[in-house]
Amino acid sequence: MGYERWSRHPDLDKYEKVLESWDDRVCSEWVLPDKLHLNCDEWLSDNVMYKEKEATVNLYVEQAFSKVNLFFDQFEPILIAYRENEQTEYDILKDEKLMNPTEVLNALLYRFQNQRQLFETVLPVTRDIGMVKIDMKKVKEKIAPQPKDQLLKLKEILPPSITSRVEVINKWLEK
Repeated sequence: MGYERWSRHPDLDKYEKVLESWDDRVCSEWVLPDKLHLNCDEWLSDNVMYKEKEATVNLYVEQAFSKVNLFFDQFEPILIAYRENEQTEYDILKDEKLMNPTEVLNALLYRFQNQRQLFETVLPVTRDIGMVKIDMKKVKEKIAPQPKDQLLKLKEILPPSITSRVEVINKWLEK
């Protein structure tokens, strides 16, 4: 009942009264209709698409969200790396018993530099996936700066830890 009927509408009454006998008319006798709105359900009830509209819409929504889930699955390695970065224990670098500290340092530096580039380039700000638009701005703001922050932590920790290691080695050499 969403479409308003305009044939025989009361607002057109004044126009119908001025028509001549030879003018085209909507009907022979101008009688107001029972309802001013048309019921489209009567016309659509036999239409296959109309009958299956709910199932079709549900299917499209399910497909859209499955595509969204596939999109988010791409970021699982990034989220794992983010979580591992948060759990990194820098106190291990200060430990004198750490074997091959230069290899560990190089590995950490390499990891954070690669992640920095990856996090900034791979994470989009927004992405249109079919009928869904994903806003990743807050996620990117939270995740992207982390490798840079981790590198800054390393820069803070390294000089004192190297200094203490050198002092320990010097003491050992003196003995």
